[in-house]
Amino acid sequence: MTAIQPPYHTVARLFGWDSASRSRTERHAPASSPGKEAPASASPRSVTLAVTAEQGAPKQATHDGSIWDFDVAISYAGSQRTIAAELASLASSKGIRVFYDKEHASELWGEDLTTKLDEIYRVRSRFCLPIVCGEYARREWTRHELRSARARALREKGAYILPVRLEAGLVLDGVPDSIGYLSLHEYSLTQIVDILFAKLQR
Repeated sequence: MTAIQPPYHTVARLFGWDSASRSRTERHAPASSPGKEAPASASPRSVTLAVTAEQGAPKQATHDGSIWDFDVAISYAGSQRTIAAELASLASSKGIRVFYDKEHASELWGEDLTTKLDEIYRVRSRFCLPIVCGEYARREWTRHELRSARARALREKGAYILPVRLEAGLVLDGVPDSIGYLSLHEYSLTQIVDILFAKLQR
């Protein structure tokens, strides 16, 4: 399969670059938001590597014996970076292991992102949390992340995709209309993280 070459706005999303010449509809680096941006990751934790039988991709055996590297992987369009960063920070503060791309720049740097992101959203995370807005369906990389999440959801007996909706009436392509959504019009980010924490205990 021909690899998708990451466009400028995808690289900018990962490493925080910004350019005034780029349209605001492109994925871009976040505006500064003191106290809300999650801190950069520290040096990688020591782990024991295991191998998945499905595709031979390396997985990390965590200290609590979980087979997942992440409790939740956040998928979002660049215009929603501030929300994604605050969500990641709140979840991390409760001990939830979050994949939020800006905190994993060292892992993604120089990698084939089509392969790496597929592993994260299809294999390495217990849940996928897409932040659903009008831009989400139009962006190349959010579509790629959602395809991987849908492939995983087909194999799951229970919930895997946990969508958070910013605008009323929006739905995810290829995801059943009957799936339960949470809305930021009804719940705060703190409440959503509390609900996520409760779901992880089930």
